[in-house]
Amino acid sequence: MIFLFLWDARISQLNDILADMNWAIDPETGLIQLTKLVPMEILYMDQHMDATGATWTAYNCALAQFIVDNKIGNILEIGGGSGKLANYVLELDNDVTYTVIEPNPTFEESERLKIIHAFFSKGMELEESVKTIVLSQVLEHVYDPVSFLTEVNESLPVGGRFVFGYPNLEFLFSNYFTNAINLEHTMLMTEYFVDYFLERTGFKILSKIDYGNHSHFYSVEKHPIPTGGENLKIESRYTHDKEMFNG
Repeated sequence: MIFLFLWDARISQLNDILADMNWAIDPETGLIQLTKLVPMEILYMDQHMDATGATWTAYNCALAQFIVDNKIGNILEIGGGSGKLANYVLELDNDVTYTVIEPNPTFEESERLKIIHAFFSKGMELEESVKTIVLSQVLEHVYDPVSFLTEVNESLPVGGRFVFGYPNLEFLFSNYFTNAINLEHTMLMTEYFVDYFLERTGFKILSKIDYGNHSHFYSVEKHPIPTGGENLKIESRYTHDKEMFNG
């Protein structure tokens, strides 16, 4: 039996796709990121996040309450994965309708929970009742945060809300959590850079709280006139981030 188990593992490894991780730091801003990216259709060909365990249950419950406290209108979630966050929100709010954009969902639709089987992309037509877009542990997977956040902004009406949970990458990385950056977390986008990208793409931060050392919860609003822009000044984090990376 041991021989067969080892043989099966070797056969399985023959089908693995391997990629080196080469990291670079931008000398002007200090932003650390992968220099070569795995195509998303390969990296996310299957769903591999089911939010299992007490830590994720507590996190999803807390984020669901934060969403209900900050949302307006109906909700669109980008990258709903297991559907657990959606169902927690629906349990807290009996009136809201919830739509999830997810290429590989592991949950079923219901009367108030709809699924769009796709990646989120520019130009998607959303129902007028959708005035809040939510994310959970998704922004750190985005390859181009400026383009992505711009598309989120353009999908919302003026005054629409964007509410999301984002991992505390600085704490995680500084405390040697190796999953803080990897082939999926391709950019060490710490809280400073999240704030910067939000302002640059026309969002105003309404509320931001820390969920322990695990994550940051954001509630932001689309402004009628972008508050940032390409000329928004960015502070160099080069020395700070290089020291953090070198440990």
